[in-house]
Amino acid sequence: MGLFGRKTEIEKRLAATRNELTTAQAKLAAIDANETEALLNGATYSAWRAERGDAATEVDRLTHLIAVLEAGDEAARQHDVDEAFRKRVDAARKNNAVIAERMRTEGAKLATALKALARDVAASQVETDAINRVRPDGTPALQDANNLARGRAAIPRENISEKTIDLWCRATDGGLLGDQDAIVPVDSRTGHLFVNNMRVDCVRREFRSVQYHPEIWSEIPENFHSTLRLPNFDRQGVDFDGQRMVEEHVAALNLDAPKAETKSRRPVQTELIPLEAWAPPVLKPVGSL
Repeated sequence: MGLFGRKTEIEKRLAATRNELTTAQAKLAAIDANETEALLNGATYSAWRAERGDAATEVDRLTHLIAVLEAGDEAARQHDVDEAFRKRVDAARKNNAVIAERMRTEGAKLATALKALARDVAASQVETDAINRVRPDGTPALQDANNLARGRAAIPRENISEKTIDLWCRATDGGLLGDQDAIVPVDSRTGHLFVNNMRVDCVRREFRSVQYHPEIWSEIPENFHSTLRLPNFDRQGVDFDGQRMVEEHVAALNLDAPKAETKSRRPVQTELIPLEAWAPPVLKPVGSL
């Protein structure tokens, strides 16, 4: 198997090589510990130097091998990162092309449907306004489609339940006290409360407690087309901007009208480029031959 194999194989080889390096370094350290004893004899010292040279060479080899394997591991990791990024780019490119085609097809259909709805809603408003202007007195006003769909009629207050309760109040003005549990009763109808070392006389007062639904005001929606703004789905710009249109114009929209040419012709221009560098001519003074 090659040196730069799969990432997991490189990691396994790295772990094994590091273990070998630890053993080789321990062996070299043990040999170095015998240097003093080897110095006592020439033949022993020669053998010691040869053994130490082999051990040091092995440590150097393993150290360099680890550096090469680590470089290969980093290269494999970078390759995986680059490959993942390339796949991400390819997937995004394909997805973008699909969505762009959907914009040109589905988007155009949706825009046509929304413009048709805006036209019909505006026509409903125009006709309803015309009817309401001539309706007989006493006839209720007619609501257009936009109000029926998006408006809300006013709802009056509605009482749900009612009961009578006794609560502590100030004896001086009958004002309701917030902390009912702080009053010290004297009897069933009177009591007192101490506030900042001042005594406040209290009495029980009857209240009518009413639970109710509050009044809801009517809501009149803005014109439907005025909030509708649609882009062109095959080029830049806006296809429909209802905020700038009145209901009569929206009601008269012609959705079958031919569209203007969307492909613009590229302009043609001419550029003059000198073929040689300019060398100013030597001109004779005026009047000389």
